[in-house]
This record gives sequence, structure tokens and C-alpha cells, in this order.
Amino acid sequence: MDIVSQIALGASIGQISLGQKIGYKAALYGGALAILPDLDVLIPANTGIDKLILHRSWSHSLFFLTLLTPLLSFLIIKLRKDTKVSSLHWIITVWLCLITHPLLDAFTVYGTQLLWPFFDMSVVWGSLFIIDPLFTIPLLIGIGISLRKKYQHKIRFINTIALCVSCLYISWSIVAQHIIYTKVRDNFQKKNIHIENMLVSSSPFNTLLWRYIAVDKNNYYEGFYSLVDNNTEIKYTSYPHQKHLLNNLTDLYHVERLQWFTHGIYKVEWKSKIYNPHKDQIIQNPSLIVTDLRMGFSENYVFRFSIAEKNDDTTEIIKNYRLKREFNTKLIKKIFLRIFDSNISFK
Repeated sequence: MDIVSQIALGASIGQISLGQKIGYKAALYGGALAILPDLDVLIPANTGIDKLILHRSWSHSLFFLTLLTPLLSFLIIKLRKDTKVSSLHWIITVWLCLITHPLLDAFTVYGTQLLWPFFDMSVVWGSLFIIDPLFTIPLLIGIGISLRKKYQHKIRFINTIALCVSCLYISWSIVAQHIIYTKVRDNFQKKNIHIENMLVSSSPFNTLLWRYIAVDKNNYYEGFYSLVDNNTEIKYTSYPHQKHLLNNLTDLYHVERLQWFTHGIYKVEWKSKIYNPHKDQIIQNPSLIVTDLRMGFSENYVFRFSIAEKNDDTTEIIKNYRLKREFNTKLIKKIFLRIFDSNISFK
């Protein structure tokens, strides 16, 4: 999730746990602890794919954060020698602020390695968009109200109510996702389309409109369905994913890591005139592009990587780099219009 949501969640937990003992500082401690896992973005990486894989890996592991908890608690206790909060109370608070960060992240489609280093898998629930005001606003309201002096005696109650509202919203998103997933799956089965992999995820800033991406042997299918749609049949657009273009490259580490990261939901294509930031120039020769289909849509995908270039009849493996994304603000308007109008297309 976005940094504001993570800070709000940590601050809310801090207020519930320690607000009545140390006042507004509980929100500061909680918010600061909650963003620590995301400091992994500051770690340098050799390539774009390396940076992609590093984020939300060991730093978001429930095991690693549990081991880190006593150390951080000890440092806080040393800094706050005047506090009457017990060591155990600090340990519980620190632990909750830390582990709720990756748990919240797991509800997005990026992928979070909650069980590192025991399992090489990333958890992708996908019921929340990375920014969802309806999750964050109740937390911010609760924190804001509880910081006022006349409500100091109700800090725990106010923030508990706010946290429960946000948790209920997450529960609603899971139910809504299941409804759409079942409907989409049944439609593909009726059309005798054998789907090997499918993801249903919330569209930006809401949980009414849902995007689905389904993959079979040769194609991927992309479409949207709103909870207020009247039609029972889903609409989608089919494209070839061309995964066979990687047949001779699957032994490469970065190719294997991309396939793992995307959970198999990706496409491959040759494209010319690609900007290479390492060389600061336009590459005229065809470049082999791998696109993560889970984030973004309609050729406006978030993660696209060039991994090879074609020179004459040979394919040259290059130092992979991420392609620049041109954000289309008009798509945001179309998303909200699509919630209530099934005739709107993103093609």
C-alpha cells in the first residue's frame, strides 16, 4: 500500500496500544515503525529486475520482522528511560506496527514474501488497489480526533473504532473480489476457454470496478466488470502473450525471476525504438520486452522490461532495464465512468 496508508495504520495501532500512556508520541512511534519495511527501496540494485525482486522480500518477512522486534524495542526503551511502559508492552506494540505493514501489502497485486526465507513465494491477494482512500480515511479521522485534548481519555476507543471500520472495508473487498472471480470463471467455462491462470484485482481507488486478467496456453484475456453491471456476460479483449519467445532464454536468472515475480501473468513481444536509460539513447533494433500484466492495463502497464536486443539474426542478452511509463490521466476518469457504464472501453 502507499506510504500514507502504512503510516496511518501504524499510527492507529500506536494510539490504541500506547496513546493513553504517552499521548501523541504513540502515533509518531507507530507511524515511524510502520514504514521501516519499505526502506528496502533505498538498497541499490544492479538492474531494474533486481530492484523489482528485492522490494517486499526479506524486509517484509514476518519471520525477519519478528526477529527485528526485540532490537527495535530495546532501542526505544533506551531512548525513553522516563516512560512507565513495560518492556513487554513495547515489544508487542513494535511487533504489531511492523507485521501489519506486509500483511496490508499482501492485499495488493505486487506480491509480498511473507514467509521468507522458508518459502520462495510471494503472496498476492489483490483485493485492494495500492491507494484506496476508503481504507485510509477512517484511520486518519480516528487519529485526528484522538489527538485533540478533550478526547484524550477516549484515545483507545476512537482508534479502535476507526481500525475496525478499515478492517471491515478490507473484508468487504475480499467478498467483492470473490463475487467477481466466480462470475468471470463461470463465464470462461461456459465458453469452453481453458484458463491456466487468472487474477481479479480492484481498479484504482475503489472496490466497485474490478479488472480481470486470464491466461490460457496462447492468449491472455483482459476485461473489467463492475458490481453494478446489469449484464451477466463478461466482456474481454484477447491478445497473444507470445511466451514462446522466451523458450531459449528460460535458463537466464532474470528471465526466471520475472516469470516467478509475475506468477506467470505476463506477455512477451519484440519492439523497436525503445529508450535505453543506460545508454541515454533510442535503440532502433528490436528489443525483447517482458510486461507484467497484473499492474496497469490497456498498454499502460507499470512494469515493462527490455531483456535482449536483436542485431542482424542474433539475439544479444543485455543488462535489463525498465521502460519508462507514460501515465495517462484520462484513464482515471474513464475508470470512474466505467463503474456505472459497461459500454466504456479501455482499448
